[in-house]
Amino acid sequence: MTSVETSLPLVVLIMGALGSILFFSFLLRSETRTQSALTRWTLIILRSALCLLVWLLIAQPKAITTEEESIPVSAKLGIDVSQSMSLADQSGVFTSRWDSKIEPESLDEAIALAEVAKIRINLLSRRLADSSEERDRDLEKTVKILEQAREKAGAFAENSNLTRLLDPPLDSLAAAITQLNEIDPSNPIGDLDRSATLASQTATGLRRVATLAPRTTTAEEDVVPRIELVNRWIKRSQPALEILSKEWNLEVSTFSTDQTLLDQPLYPLQSELEIATTGGNRTHLYENLNQLAKRSEAAGQQLSLLISDGVDSTTVASGEFSADLRNQPLLVLPIGDPNTAPDVRIDSLVSPSRVREKDNFVAAVEVSSFNAGAETVSVSLLESGTTLASREVTLEGDGDTALVELEWKALGLGPREMRVEVSRIEGEDFFNNNVRPLNCTVIKDKYRVLVSDAFPRWETRYLQNLFNRDPSIEMTSIVFEPRHTYPGNNPIETPALPLALELWQKFDLVILGDVNPTQLTPDHQELLLEYVDTGGNLMIMAGENFMPMSFLDTPIEELLPMIQNRAEPAQGSLVIAPPENRSIDPMVKLDEAGTQSIWRTIFSMTPQYSLSAWNKAKESARAILVAQDQTTGTEYDFFAVQRFGKGRVSFAGAPCLHHLRFRYGDRYHAKFWGQVIRGMCVDSFGFEGDLLETRLDQQLWEPGAEVQGRVRLTGQDGGPIAGADFTAILIQDGDVVAEMSPRADPDRPGDYFVRFAKLEPGIYKLEYEGVEIEMLLEDESILDAEPVRFEILSTYLSEEAAFTLEEPSFWNEVNQLPLAATISPQTLPMVIEALDFKPETISRTSKRSIWDTWWLLLTIITIAGAEWFLRRINGLC
Repeated sequence: MTSVETSLPLVVLIMGALGSILFFSFLLRSETRTQSALTRWTLIILRSALCLLVWLLIAQPKAITTEEESIPVSAKLGIDVSQSMSLADQSGVFTSRWDSKIEPESLDEAIALAEVAKIRINLLSRRLADSSEERDRDLEKTVKILEQAREKAGAFAENSNLTRLLDPPLDSLAAAITQLNEIDPSNPIGDLDRSATLASQTATGLRRVATLAPRTTTAEEDVVPRIELVNRWIKRSQPALEILSKEWNLEVSTFSTDQTLLDQPLYPLQSELEIATTGGNRTHLYENLNQLAKRSEAAGQQLSLLISDGVDSTTVASGEFSADLRNQPLLVLPIGDPNTAPDVRIDSLVSPSRVREKDNFVAAVEVSSFNAGAETVSVSLLESGTTLASREVTLEGDGDTALVELEWKALGLGPREMRVEVSRIEGEDFFNNNVRPLNCTVIKDKYRVLVSDAFPRWETRYLQNLFNRDPSIEMTSIVFEPRHTYPGNNPIETPALPLALELWQKFDLVILGDVNPTQLTPDHQELLLEYVDTGGNLMIMAGENFMPMSFLDTPIEELLPMIQNRAEPAQGSLVIAPPENRSIDPMVKLDEAGTQSIWRTIFSMTPQYSLSAWNKAKESARAILVAQDQTTGTEYDFFAVQRFGKGRVSFAGAPCLHHLRFRYGDRYHAKFWGQVIRGMCVDSFGFEGDLLETRLDQQLWEPGAEVQGRVRLTGQDGGPIAGADFTAILIQDGDVVAEMSPRADPDRPGDYFVRFAKLEPGIYKLEYEGVEIEMLLEDESILDAEPVRFEILSTYLSEEAAFTLEEPSFWNEVNQLPLAATISPQTLPMVIEALDFKPETISRTSKRSIWDTWWLLLTIITIAGAEWFLRRINGLC
């Protein structure tokens, strides 16, 4: 369509042109009275044409051309052909539903329609610039889709006994319909967001119902690889895909490591899809999905489709979706069951490997829920069917985690085989992650503690008195000053710290105060370093005179879990307490609920006014107490703990822990030191304390690589076992496949090298045999050492193909995207129809000037020349 615009209004242009023509016509009539009529009218016509052309120049007309272009919907389909797609899923935990029925089930349709409504609502909230009529039509259709979802869910409910579980999603569905019918014109975005949330909650609730609903599963004899299910679906969907390709701009690609466009059209497929066996052996799921959704500048509305089993074996953090993907609809057709069963699991377990008799054994258990609502579960510590400890915890919903501490008073000497178990929830199918085994050895002995200081400070005096009264502690005290004697008696000999490693190793914990370099000599420092490295525990309490400022560039500074943060000690009114932004460490917990308040109350009444310049924890350390200046709010690390070799080192930034006695007496002072001793001496931080340790360079090896690592043998005294004669044995599927004699490391006594070459792909166990090994295990009170496992990767099958029956979290991450959903493959035609994507129409408008062209100038010159010539020959000029 073409139109014209001018710089002057049309009325002004017409009136001006008519006025000019009449004026010049009047003048010409007066001049040409003696001329013929032909001459007179010819001049009038030429002069009128010239006036019109002049006014045309003044109006500056432009021709406006408007063209409409239709851009089809761009659909991109990505198909996963990675190695995990070669697996065949057995019926049960991870049953594939792709081939169960040709037609979708009503519950699948209800889920898909709820997801479509969510996507349409979120798209509508981004298109508020549309006309009110378009918005009303879109809202009306979305409401109809939700009502259709309610009908489908109701049809399922008529033949189901899961009515109780259907009530919450149906309530959300009804609320979404009500919300859409009552959109507030003044705040449409808020109402639309609430409606989208309710639709998403409906789909999530219906998926939970789907996990419990009985279904027709694939027959046992028809269990096929996942890729074969995809090929079957493609063949069955050829007509729909062909229609889609005519209406939309459809691109199809496969991916494993990298995305590759198919050479031939998908419809009809000339050859079946096969698993990729080249170009790497890991699935780049998130990276390829983001690449699939990448938009071109000229593209119209875009829809991405993905067929995958949800397994991503790269190091890309889950949920890293690109902006393009977040801003366009995504439909995922999952291999396996998209209605992931509810699950509670044990995420981590930290417990001591050894504990002294009658001490409190504490197992810290982190549990979480997945795809579940609010659930109360029981976490128990069990041994041979007997419950040793149990606690209930409430998980508020999907993804919620909770830390539970199970406490048991250790009774009965010897090794204990226990397990931690979290109770099952309704609908849970996978139970392997509900149980974690743990082993602990109960030993009978006192804690042997050495306390040494340059002189008897308040900290040292209270500590000596406390330890002397505790029957579970055997204390040795070395205080260098003062040395008094009665007149006439021989002078008291100057005490000295041990000068032999075995003497240091008699102590479970060494506590050093403000000793100086003449008392803790370089020889002592080297022995202390070796003592900690081989399993000893050291606590250093800073002093005003020597510790640690007199030990710069010595083994003592190397052992410290703190670094020097200032040139001078920190001064101020300092309150010591656990960090507020972290969980309270068991070593400093004084009460179940009021630990933070107790610490702050005590040190607010009796602040510490000076703090060591070593007041920043190293990256390898854990700060469990901090000192905060009450005036400035500045916070320093006060008490930190770190692993060093096989032992531990802790550091207190000032000799002020005896303040715990003020107001409360021994109540908290004794509890704190009892927990510190157990925390330092008992292996309670999740590190193994075995006498037989194996460290392989890695757990997964490429084909043809030489498997290598180290074995360390340590005696009960903490010293290395050198010169041992033993054999390393490799076992695969119960058969011995290789043996070797580990070679001793001449530079590190007690360390031995193991190497195996030319191993076939598979999973292996590494065990040891020999007299020294048997004696070592007897000393450790362990009948069988836990074997070390590693894997030689296949040329074609990687670790992602070692299917663990763990449902991928990818489905849940997709469903949390505002414009994405996992749907049953059978519902795809219905979903595409409900989304109702139409080609975009783009109007392109161009303006072209029609007054500054050469032909217009030529016409003006021609008319003006013709008029002049005619006047000339008639004697008018």
